[in-house]
Amino acid sequence: MTFVSLLPRLVGNEEKKVWIRDHLDYQRDWCLIWPFPRSQAGYATFGGKATAVHRLMCEHKNGPPPTPKHQACHSCGRGKEGCVNPNHLSW
Repeated sequence: MTFVSLLPRLVGNEEKKVWIRDHLDYQRDWCLIWPFPRSQAGYATFGGKATAVHRLMCEHKNGPPPTPKHQACHSCGRGKEGCVNPNHLSW
């Protein structure tokens, strides 16, 4: 999955698109916290349909989910705090 193929799912703020693009291949071990407003549950979201940023990051790192029911899991346990580090995510 490339950023170009993710773009159609990103409707909204250009600043957020740039931030996502700049962090798709984040290499650090610590949590990467979404710097923009999050859902009431604390998860990073983007656009009118509230696309989950952690799912986009997981898909970029690990490919599409094996089934539509699969969820992106955070190895750090900080998804509700806005972590979107692709290295912390798996299906």
